[in-house]
Amino acid sequence: EVRCVARVTRDSSRVFEGTGEILLADGSVAVQGSGRYLKRSLEGITDARFLEREWFTDRREKPESVDL
Repeated sequence: EVRCVARVTRDSSRVFEGTGEILLADGSVAVQGSGRYLKRSLEGITDARFLEREWFTDRREKPESVDL
């Protein structure tokens, strides 16, 4: 079983940072990463057509796990 773990490590008014790992079945880390992200409104990074087609709330029930 492979697990993905992610966390927000810093959250300020303009920026947030995070780290994450993909863990193998034995618990060892296969991949790790980190990032710093500038907070922007969706309107500030794309056009209205993209927002209407691609950004929506998925109302389906959330699964306990996902098989890859």
